[in-house]
Amino acid sequence: MKPYVIKNGLILGLTLVAYQLIQYMFELYTNKFLGWGVYLVILLMLYYTIKSFRDIEGNGYITYGKCVALGSLTLAVSALISTITSYIYIKFIDPGITEKLIEISIVEMENSGASEMQIEQTIGILETMLSPEMMTIMGFFSYMFMGGLILLIIAAFMKRENPNPDIDSLDSGI
Repeated sequence: MKPYVIKNGLILGLTLVAYQLIQYMFELYTNKFLGWGVYLVILLMLYYTIKSFRDIEGNGYITYGKCVALGSLTLAVSALISTITSYIYIKFIDPGITEKLIEISIVEMENSGASEMQIEQTIGILETMLSPEMMTIMGFFSYMFMGGLILLIIAAFMKRENPNPDIDSLDSGI
């Protein structure tokens, strides 16, 4: 299982890094629709990872637990790559991005009719939450949470129990 986890985790992580860099380069990081595209990439890569493992290593069979384990480890590898790269970008390459995000939030709040006091309180919270360190930590956990939800659904559809449980078709460990 480890070669699948490492290879597909690296592929997923680097694909997400490329996706993020395109968003940063063209200042598309505020586009909510494009933000959801990340989850489509995750869905497709998890599907590919589990299917290829099931069909090649598992002789066509894989348990729900193996699906979840395989997908979770793949997500963890890719999340580390993606969030570390994002941290480097936010901390060293474009540290002004947090100010841009705060300005966008202020405009959105003003357009929604928020009071000056509400806006000031929100700015204080945003300044803390949008530090590179907090964005990295929150990014990792939200990536794992949303990826985990996607994984649970994929695993439910991808599992294929061995009709002959006496013969274990999966002889590789985690």
